[in-house]
Formats: sequence, C-alpha cells, structure tokens
Amino acid sequence: MASIPSSLKNTLKPIHYSLATRSIRAAVAEQGLGDLYSKLEKIIPDLSGQFSDFVVDTDYLRTKVRAQHAFQVFMIEQALGLVRAEKKGKINVVDIGDSSGAHLLYMKGLFEKEVETLSVNIDPKAVERIKSKGLNAVCMRAENLGKTGFPQKPDLLMSFEMLEHLHDPAGFLKAMSEIGCPYFLITIPYLARSRVGLHEVRAEVTGPHTPEATHIFELSPPDWKLLFKHSGWETVYEHLYLQYPKWHPLRAYAYPFKQFDFEGFYGVVLKANPTWKDRYTGW
Repeated sequence: MASIPSSLKNTLKPIHYSLATRSIRAAVAEQGLGDLYSKLEKIIPDLSGQFSDFVVDTDYLRTKVRAQHAFQVFMIEQALGLVRAEKKGKINVVDIGDSSGAHLLYMKGLFEKEVETLSVNIDPKAVERIKSKGLNAVCMRAENLGKTGFPQKPDLLMSFEMLEHLHDPAGFLKAMSEIGCPYFLITIPYLARSRVGLHEVRAEVTGPHTPEATHIFELSPPDWKLLFKHSGWETVYEHLYLQYPKWHPLRAYAYPFKQFDFEGFYGVVLKANPTWKDRYTGW
C-alpha cells in the first residue's frame, strides 16, 4: 500500500487531534471523572510544565493529561480509604519518581489536613523543581527509603507511569515491599497483550534514548498482577481508565489509541504480602 503523502498527513492531523480530544472528554464524562477533572483544573490551572521532555501546549495534550490526572487522583482516593480503615491521624504518602509535584499539590488541595507528602526522585533537578513549589522532596533512590532512618514511616507509596520504564521492575517491587509500608498505589499504561516496549530501538532512532521517554516492559494487567504477587504484594483494588467511551459513537476511536498511544491506563492498590516472595529462592 502506498504511504500517505506528508501534505495529507498534515491536513489530517488537526482532525485526528480534535476527535481524540472529544473521545477523551466523552470518556471522562462516561467514567464519572468529570467532577474531579474540574477540581484539579482549579488546583493547577497551567499544565504546560508537567514534563521535561515535552510541553503540554495543545488542547489535546491538556485534555489528555488532565483526564489522566483525574483517574490517578481517583485511585489516590481509593488508596486513602483503605489506609484510613487501618490508621487514625495523618497519613504519610510518598510519591516515587515524581518529577513535577502535581499529585502532591492535588493532595494538598483536596486532603490538606489528612496527609503529609514527600516526593522521592534520583534526579536533583526534579527535586529542586518540586521544592520550589513549597513541597517536601528528597534526592535518593526509593529502594533506600527503609535504610536511611527515614523520619516518618510511609503509610502509602505511589508511583504513576513509572514501572514500565524500569529494567528490573520485580527487583524494585521486592525492595519496596520490604521497607515496611503496607500499601502501594501504581498506575501503568493499559495493554490487552503484553509486549517489550523499546520503541526507539524498534524504530532505530539515533541519538540518546532517555529513561523518561523509554518504556522497557509493557505488560497486560494479568501479567502485572503475577509480577506483583511474586514480588511481595497482593492486589486489593484495581480499576481501568479508557481514553475512549464505551457507549458513544466515539468508541470507534479505540483503534487509533491502540495504534498511536494507549487505550487507557490501569491502576492498582497493592497490600504488602510476602508469601510468594519468600517462596522464591533466587532473590
């Protein structure tokens, strides 16, 4: 089949992004995330500086990122509910791999009297960026949280779209299960079938491949759940957010999302359970 001329591609791009934006908005309404979406917009009106490798500067990107944040904060609410059932008083929350402080700002805006927050990142620039917003952040590997005399034991760990960037997610999950924190909230891209990412290698992209932009393993929910179990966790809550509606003509936009992005994002709340981790003798 002949390739699409670049002039036609440029003509189609605005149509594609317009339909993708409408698809996400319909999905947000259908999945009951509209109220959170509006609340988050008031807390952080400008999303342009959320990432270091691209700027959120179009209607499509603003809608996509805000909707994803609404899903993630929905997951935070579910996780806090589980922690509240076991602990009275303030809840200590650690965001692992945070690069902008967005989720901590959302939590301060929605649950200010209930949570103490900390961001952990090995990138000193990210840590300084977060501190500049008046938030707590430390420059260290998350695996070392339990080895440094950390002043407040975490009640909840959080990690958003980070596991797929790791070379050794099982080792990381095991280390996190051993620092004494009972719950771990994770969101990751959703795929129905697992695959190795490394898209830059597939496309033979020249130049540096940064960790922030590189996916290593892109697993399906059943495969992630096996890995969680193997590494010292059990799944106690899970939820799937899709970037297209199920009951709307724009459901047809599932196919473009599958081809050029992700259908959606998968979220889990894990509880520490060493049963299967301790049975494995190869750590």
